Amino acid sequence: MKRFIILNLINAVINLSKAQLAYLEILDFIWVIIAIISITAMYIFLFKRSYTSEILKSEVDSVKLKKSFGTERILIKLKSGKIRPLYLKKTTNELEFLNEALGINNL
Repeated sequence: MKRFIILNLINAVINLSKAQLAYLEILDFIWVIIAIISITAMYIFLFKRSYTSEILKSEVDSVKLKKSFGTERILIKLKSGKIRPLYLKKTTNELEFLNEALGINNL
């Protein structure tokens, strides 16, 4: 996903470098929008989300259950301010393991 975003950003910069600022066309505005979306997505991936495979219990600040588009996911907020999403099937075994591992009783 990061590679795709970087590729979009590079492509937008190359296309916008050819454009003249005085005569921007519709396609140039589309590339500006793609560049802004790519920069925003890179910021989220680099600074707001955590994708580490192992999280220490001491790093966990809070846990939330969020439902969006019919899919429930567990969001673990770390003390560093980053969020680690967990996509679970919500079987009883997975929930019991999370309750024991994190010491939470409200999931």
